[in-house]
Amino acid sequence: MVATEQQSTPKPCGPDNKLQDQGKCVGPDPHLDQLLNSVNHLVNNDLPIYLIYLPKLELVKRDHVRFLLKDELSHHRTESLEKKQEIVKNFFRYAIFSHRWTWSEPQFDDIRRCHPNIKQRSHTTTSVEHLRDWTVDYDTEGGKKLLRFMQKAEEYGLKFAWSDTCCINKDSSAELQESLVSMFRWYRKSEICIVHLGMTNSIEDMKNDEWFKRGWTLQELLAPHKMRFYNQDWKPINNYEDPEELRQQYDELHKQQSEKLEENYTLAYSFLWDASDMNERLDKGNSPFLTVVAAVTNISLKDLRDFNSGCWNIGTRFNWASSRTTTRDEDMAYSLMGIFDVQPSINYGEGGEKAFFNLQVEVMKRCCEMSLFAWNGRPSPYNSMLAAEPACFKEVLRPRYENSEVPWVSPDVCTLFPIVRASVKTDLELSNRLR
Repeated sequence: MVATEQQSTPKPCGPDNKLQDQGKCVGPDPHLDQLLNSVNHLVNNDLPIYLIYLPKLELVKRDHVRFLLKDELSHHRTESLEKKQEIVKNFFRYAIFSHRWTWSEPQFDDIRRCHPNIKQRSHTTTSVEHLRDWTVDYDTEGGKKLLRFMQKAEEYGLKFAWSDTCCINKDSSAELQESLVSMFRWYRKSEICIVHLGMTNSIEDMKNDEWFKRGWTLQELLAPHKMRFYNQDWKPINNYEDPEELRQQYDELHKQQSEKLEENYTLAYSFLWDASDMNERLDKGNSPFLTVVAAVTNISLKDLRDFNSGCWNIGTRFNWASSRTTTRDEDMAYSLMGIFDVQPSINYGEGGEKAFFNLQVEVMKRCCEMSLFAWNGRPSPYNSMLAAEPACFKEVLRPRYENSEVPWVSPDVCTLFPIVRASVKTDLELSNRLR
């Protein structure tokens, strides 16, 4: 007979309809309303619209999460307020997935139609193993990948998980737009970003992995505070349990790599091997692994570790995206919204050049940095001062501002920018009239 986990749910008892918990009558939880009210802003503003609730394998909307929290607190009504606050703090943590899509990814409707048949839960198995009771075909490449991601999320002690393949309702234009606008923030608010490199066996393979060549994965790399990279067999690329072995591995790689890696590696070596930081932030911590990522992406170590979104270092940030591709042309612009912290209009069908033009206009409204105009290639058909696509920034050398988040700009440049903005606005209005 399978052992099942029994939790004592308080039951009404006594003339005042109090609650019975472990044989004792207790009154209503005096802290419940206070705790539920304290999470309203977090639930409505910081959580993704949909999450996978791992203990029951349910796709839940964020407003339902409060009810799940209420049920969780019902098992701790006799605990102190401090203990309950700790429960609340940990309850909303979620893992977020970053990966290269395949043809067989489970979609939103596949997960929504799932009805897991879980009547008993063994002490020796995790709830995610009951995915076989879902209607999703977990034997496909995409189904297996989703299964392993959720298993990893549970290993980190989390109750919620989010994947862009199955947690976005693309049939709702309002929900799709909110998801695209909010995605950078959702990755930043996550407890951990779990990355699956489907073409990588070892560190040496990373430079050829498609994950580093896609548009949306750029913000998925920059936004999270904590990340863990897994290879195609779902084994961690880094071995933190044996630091000396890890050091030898990167020393050998250092000898084989290009001058670009050598420069980054030398800069990084002064603060490598901070064990506490590595344990806290994993692959985003002080690790030589991040040096390899810097060489592959041409992104500075400082930006990889502590990236701040905003409209500065514009040319450099467009350069990061210049060699990346997306399935939809418009996504080359939309995938950069969170990096620049701007919100142009989202209109699939407008074309990649129009979407990128709108993005540059929004960036221009918030800065007066001339690197926006330091590009080489095709001009935008909507204004020849602006680039037609991120690839125009590929061959242009970008200055990096190591000592300041915002580069110093000449007052004369700031005086010029209103004239430039007016010119672009006039061309935009004219092009709209001629359409």
